[in-house]
Amino acid sequence: MKRGFGHFIASGGVLDWATGIVVGTAFSKVIESFVNDVMVPPLGLIFHKVDFHDFFVSLSGRHFATFSEAKAAGAPTLNYGSFVGYFLDFLIESFMVYLAVTRLTHWHIEPAKECPYCAETISVRAIRCPHCGSDLPSSSL
Repeated sequence: MKRGFGHFIASGGVLDWATGIVVGTAFSKVIESFVNDVMVPPLGLIFHKVDFHDFFVSLSGRHFATFSEAKAAGAPTLNYGSFVGYFLDFLIESFMVYLAVTRLTHWHIEPAKECPYCAETISVRAIRCPHCGSDLPSSSL
């Protein structure tokens, strides 16, 4: 078990995985700031300076003017304004990850060609087709 764990830790995949988590966490903070500090304030102005985080429903039956008042009173609340903010975070972050992944994979995709024998897509550097095993003629390069 020790040998397997040591091999797992020493493999490059773990480093890639850890790097992805660190970068993803930092990216998440940037998107959260973008939504809360750049997008939400103009939307608040459009809707007459309304703070979306103050959108809540008091479950205690009492009326509170702001979420802060309800929280100070210890009232149970349904905070749908916060949910909307987190949902916007999710949508924007997902879209940004989509853009980043599609751009990065586009830049790093190896050029391909078609095998003249089996019509499978293969690397342009291939001299033998990995699908059908045929030796590729030099003219198909």
